[in-house]
Amino acid sequence: MPETEQIDRVFAALAHPVRRAILEQCGAGRRSIAELAEPHSMSLNAISKHIKTLESARLVSREIDGNVHRIGIEVETLQPAMGWLQSHSRLWGESLAALKAKLESAN
Repeated sequence: MPETEQIDRVFAALAHPVRRAILEQCGAGRRSIAELAEPHSMSLNAISKHIKTLESARLVSREIDGNVHRIGIEVETLQPAMGWLQSHSRLWGESLAALKAKLESAN
């Protein structure tokens, strides 16, 4: 998959607060789907759909042990998106600094 397409999938997956919360929950280690659903007021099916979106973006992986599915975060998948944010952050910072200088010189 091209890097830009992967970055698009990451940002789309991160757009929903429940999916971001699931990633935070998995940050402390692999969690079962029931454990991930517990703090949210939604069904296991709804949580599973969010997990599938995260899996599609390669942000989480699944281990199956009998009937228990454990979900874990895949941190390396975030690297291209973080690189994109950092490069654009520098551009925004430079543009804002130039705007600030122009505004200050106009006074």
